[in-house]
Formats: sequence, C-alpha cells, structure tokens
Amino acid sequence: MKLKLLGAMAVATALACTGAAAQDVTLHMGHNNQTDHPGHIAGLEFAKLVEEGTNGAVKVVVYPAEQLANVRAGTEGLQLGTIDLYYVDAGTLGNWHPEYAFVSLPFLFDDFDHAVEAMDSIDAELSEKMREDFNVERLGWTPAGFRVILTKDKPVASAADMAGVKMRVPEIPMYVSTFTALGANATPLPWGDVYSALQTGVVEGVEGPAPAILSGGFQEVVTHAAPTRHIMTDLALLMNLDKFNALTPEQQQVVRDAGKQAFNVTFRKLMKEADQAAYEEISADLAQPEDLDVQSFRTAVEPVVEEFLAEAGSEVGDWVARIQEQ
Repeated sequence: MKLKLLGAMAVATALACTGAAAQDVTLHMGHNNQTDHPGHIAGLEFAKLVEEGTNGAVKVVVYPAEQLANVRAGTEGLQLGTIDLYYVDAGTLGNWHPEYAFVSLPFLFDDFDHAVEAMDSIDAELSEKMREDFNVERLGWTPAGFRVILTKDKPVASAADMAGVKMRVPEIPMYVSTFTALGANATPLPWGDVYSALQTGVVEGVEGPAPAILSGGFQEVVTHAAPTRHIMTDLALLMNLDKFNALTPEQQQVVRDAGKQAFNVTFRKLMKEADQAAYEEISADLAQPEDLDVQSFRTAVEPVVEEFLAEAGSEVGDWVARIQEQ
C-alpha cells in the first residue's frame, strides 16, 4: 500500500511539473512606428516565428504607434520588467548610459552596408554590455535609415540655414547637441506628437529616417526637404532579461533565432529597399536644394563628436575607431 501511495504521488508530481513547464507565456512588444513601417512588419514576423517555434507555448503581441508606450517610456519599462520587448535606438539608451549614443554620432557611417558591417563586428561585445547595463537581451538589430531634414517654410541648403529653426528632435541628448551646434532651436518631442506640432507651428521642422517620416505622413505638413543623411538610426530588438531567462533553454533559442531572422534579415532587407525610395516619395512634392552643402553640416558638428569621444571612455572610443577604420 505504501509503495502504491508513493507511486501515485510521483505520478502526480510529474504531471504537475509537466503542466508548469507547458504553461503558455504571452509577451508584449511595443514600438513607435505605424503598421506600414518595415519595423512593424518585422515585429509581426518575429511574433509568428516565436509562436511557431514554440508550438504555441510562447506568443508575442505587437503594439505599433506607441500604443504600449513611447520610445523613452518603453525603454524604461524594459529595464524595470513592466514591458517585455521593445525595439529601441542606441541614442535613446544614451539617456541612461550616455556612452551608447556613439551609434548616433553625426556622420559616423558612410552608408547602409558600412553600418551593417561595422556594427555586426561589435555585436557580441555590445550585447554583453547591454545585459550588464540595462538588464536586457539584445535579440537583433538593423540600420533603420539615414536621417533627413524637412522644414515648413525655410529651405535648407547648408548648415547656416538651420539658424533659429525650431526643429523637432528626439528626446535624446546627442540629437539636442547636434542641432544646437547647427544653430537650430532643438525642441525634443515624442514622435507621436510631431504631426500636430508641425501643423500648429510648435516646431518648424523635423528630421528623421525617410521611411519613418513617410509612415508618419509628415511630408503633408512641410514644404522643403534636404537629404543631409546626418545620422544613421539604428533599431535593436531588446527583451527584458528576467523575462528572457524565465523561458526554457529551448524557447530562448527560438526567441534568439526569431530575432535574428526578423531583424537582421527581413528588417534589413526591407529597410535598405525602403530608405531611398521613401525619400524620393516624400520629396516628390517638396522643394529641394539644388546644391546641398553637406560638408558645412559635417564641419558644424565636429565639436559635438570631439566632446562626446573625450567623455565616453576607452571602450567606446575603441568601437568608434574600429567603425571608422572599416
């Protein structure tokens, strides 16, 4: 009788453990782009791959257009564990650890391919540092376009034309410093507030990657465009590390693989195709400078780069040097 009782207890324990291991997990992922943006498309692919790879045990719900949180709040939530997943640019991470803003240094990258090669070369080091500094797992990343300038009334052909322009910039110190150096009135605003701010005159211009600008419809409320390509926007899919570690090892691998496929393959492909095409579309009805003096922008922001590197530390200085050498 005692043996039978022990056997029954063992079976019950095994079933309970199996039930716990098989418990479904729903993760919530946010971002700030519209549903037609390549990032949202990549997010949906990520969710599909995770659900398929875990046989439905792990599901991901994707919230576009700041429905879950804006970028800054989403990044904070990632660290606290109140948000499971969010894709974030390194400049925003610089609000907590300033050295990460190196990715947003003006004119650091030559083009899309250079950015991919250079950033992939430091991927492992950057991912490990993010675990320590932010309590996140970096699942994938992509260039998300080179930023251009749109203005309501004033044409921009050189850095001197930026003097006094009320420019919307992200809530990121590097962008504020860059446009202050250009003589603009740098005005930090959440992305979701930009359209109405342009309409009402709260700001007179906006800068950003062309696909995001097109998705936001900002070309509808401006008159001039300038393809300065002053900063490369990066986007990394980050997951709260505690939530990641709570998954089984098999599920963790599925999530890693899904992140790499959705961001390092699909998102990159879509973004590379979309970047130039989006600028051509948004500028079709906008006035453009016949002779854009990009060198004047480079010269004006050199002090921003020098000051940042002087304060960033040797590790970041080494990364920047390696990027510039490639």
